Amino acid sequence: MQGEWPSLIRQCGPEVLLLVGSLAGQSDQRYAGDDRWYHLGDGRYTAVHDGTISQLLAEEHAYGTEVLFANSSYSPSCARERVDDWNALLATWAGRWSDVSVVDIAGPIADAEAAAGHSLRPDALHLDDATLQMIVQTVYVPVIEAAVDR
Repeated sequence: MQGEWPSLIRQCGPEVLLLVGSLAGQSDQRYAGDDRWYHLGDGRYTAVHDGTISQLLAEEHAYGTEVLFANSSYSPSCARERVDDWNALLATWAGRWSDVSVVDIAGPIADAEAAAGHSLRPDALHLDDATLQMIVQTVYVPVIEAAVDR
């Protein structure tokens, strides 16, 4: 997908770009030409992701697009420290670039699961449809509308 970002941004010229990452971003990774595995927080891992985000931001700057990252929530199948490290990386990007913000979806998901008294993830990872729609309507839509109105 990252190779497609520049052409998609040029084609659409979005006002807001909402990026939702999860397990793939939090998993150990290997990069072309390198057989080593890199963990979230390793220097190479951070450099690769910083480079990708820098490329994305260089493209979005041309259109004045605001970039929103949804933070990650804990699920029964996650490694909590990886979620914490991923959210810390998102916060670093938001601190580094003024047109990057982090949207809290973790809080509303945790609140919904607490109110239900159980996980709202039938497969231990993905939210059930009702909870997903609640997050879209109560978190994503208002945040996107506010960003467009700025």
